[in-house]
Amino acid sequence: MLYIHANSKCNIRMTKFSLESGFLFLRRFLTMAVSMLWFCWVLTTVSLVQGDDGTLVPLRGKEIPLDQAISLASDGDLDAQYHVALYYSMQKKVPDAVQNGLYWLRRASMAGYVPAMEHLASTLFSLTFPRHDTLLEAEAAGWIQKALALDPNNWENMMTIASFYHHGWGLSKDEQLAKEWEEKVIQTGEARAFLYLAFSHARKSTLVHEPEKVMYFLKKAAEGDNIIAQVLLGLYYAGETFKGDPIPLDPEQSRFWLEKGFHGGERGAATQLGKLYYYGIGGYPRDLVKARDWLEQTSDSKFTKNAKYLLATIYWSGTQDMLPDKDKAVALFRKSAEQGDAYAQFAMGQLYRGGLIGDKPDMAQAVIWYRQSAKKEFPLAMTMLGLMYLRGDGVAANPQEADFILRAAVTLFEETHAMYWLGILYQEGLGVEKNPAEARARFLQGAEAGDPRAMVKLSLDLFDGKGGPQELSLAVHWAKKAAEKGLNFGYCWAGTLLHFGVGTPPDPEQSRTWLRQGSDTGLTLCNRALQAESAHAPSTKETIPPLVHAVAGELSQLLNAAIEQPYPDVSFHLNVL
Repeated sequence: MLYIHANSKCNIRMTKFSLESGFLFLRRFLTMAVSMLWFCWVLTTVSLVQGDDGTLVPLRGKEIPLDQAISLASDGDLDAQYHVALYYSMQKKVPDAVQNGLYWLRRASMAGYVPAMEHLASTLFSLTFPRHDTLLEAEAAGWIQKALALDPNNWENMMTIASFYHHGWGLSKDEQLAKEWEEKVIQTGEARAFLYLAFSHARKSTLVHEPEKVMYFLKKAAEGDNIIAQVLLGLYYAGETFKGDPIPLDPEQSRFWLEKGFHGGERGAATQLGKLYYYGIGGYPRDLVKARDWLEQTSDSKFTKNAKYLLATIYWSGTQDMLPDKDKAVALFRKSAEQGDAYAQFAMGQLYRGGLIGDKPDMAQAVIWYRQSAKKEFPLAMTMLGLMYLRGDGVAANPQEADFILRAAVTLFEETHAMYWLGILYQEGLGVEKNPAEARARFLQGAEAGDPRAMVKLSLDLFDGKGGPQELSLAVHWAKKAAEKGLNFGYCWAGTLLHFGVGTPPDPEQSRTWLRQGSDTGLTLCNRALQAESAHAPSTKETIPPLVHAVAGELSQLLNAAIEQPYPDVSFHLNVL
């Protein structure tokens, strides 16, 4: 766990910050606005507790009632003024909280209290988004300049002034002055300063985007034993941060810096190494043994919940040196799910639906977990929840609710399974009015997204002219796509069309290959075409053999019958991804 000790001028007594919880925060915030202002804003935290005597505010190592803190502030206690302001800055629902906070910050600032000046500047600047307010920006710049006059060695404020000059926020835009202030930051030689200089030169950040400076300053910070910089540099060499910069993958350097950061105390590096080995990305080989060993060393916190999920899939599947350990996997799935990981919540739904927890399937529990995962906007969980409403599994059947949820999964996340099942709903009139044209459109949407079942259904509609004109050549196109995806129905349908030359010249050799592949999966329907004589010339719409229509009808019935068991295999998202 990494401890960042903030500048004393920020008046922070104890701040705990881990790469596991803060990496995304750093990357987003430090590449969008005035990095140091926001850094001071976020690190300056107030612990509020609710007791019988009301809200308590921390002040000089103690917690005192808010009204007492306000009384001290009114009498001119600068520390009290500052902490009362911090209290109001956290109260979004308190009327006039922002104005009250600004009032106390201004009082403390005008009395020369530097932490208040810095926090006031960050507060004022935050109020300029999303539109600029030149008066607020000018006041923010003024307070930072005054803070620098009182504490000229504060590199965080130097960085802020450089950003203000670069963008013309509250000061006349002056690139030369921005560079001069940046040079002053460099001269401090502080590792954390180099880290923030690296972020400041990243794409869409607070200074000029210069990839070579990003690398240079990141290395300087890492060489200065800044463990966040070491981990970020390791990720940089794996192509996992500052994406878009022309840095060639170097897994050896990546591993060196990540391991150095880990041994320096940043356990978030173990999470990152585990994921790189798990997915085999960033130039790393896919190695589940190494992934397991690193993921085992992540800290036990809510910020590592996804690492627990990945570790659970490894224990569920086993590795070359370890047999599957289902009990340990289930415990990890549950812990990760309880900490809020959407993948793990989905996995818990799978476990309960498949009867892998307890003596038999528990659809009600499955619905609970799928719903939690869906609330986290996990698309496949939304589809599963919609299907359970459609089927009435673990919840009262409600086709209209199923339609709503499936439509949301498609509209918001383009979830391919949901596209297919929406097509089925509209084709069969389940919870909605039958609408062949809408069904065909949904099958087309799913087919274009790569779902082989949607490809077959679309091909059958194109063949029969359902929901639109009959288009035999397109029917063949999508049937072949489904066969190439390895779907048994695709083998059977594409083989049949090629066997009889429907919408395409006959291709006896390819048709027999696909029909046999379909038959080998247990789909005996394929044998009917195999036993018939192949066509010698393309069939016209008028001369399509009755057997082709019969195969089309039976395939459609088989696909529609899947509504009785529409769910993916239980092992989906339990095994290693």
